[in-house]
Amino acid sequence: MILFVYYKVDASVSDTTLPRIKHMQAQLAQSFPSLMARLMKRPEIDAEGRATWMETYELQNLDETLFKSKLDALVAYNDLPVPRKNEYFVNL
Repeated sequence: MILFVYYKVDASVSDTTLPRIKHMQAQLAQSFPSLMARLMKRPEIDAEGRATWMETYELQNLDETLFKSKLDALVAYNDLPVPRKNEYFVNL
């Protein structure tokens, strides 16, 4: 299962947001060594000056409830952008 998390980031704070997200993903990797995480963004900025960013997490052989709980706690701890939309997908 893959968790897709997307949210808006104001372009004026992207330089300070990026290292916080990377730090959070490193914290997650310490707790879940088999985790595969990615961070992406849309190339365009919307009319309000925001970009859509997306984190993806491949959750093979991980406890999804435990992972989501840890992710939510680290988002709050690292003061990351909210609201965050979460969607799960599975490979066909």
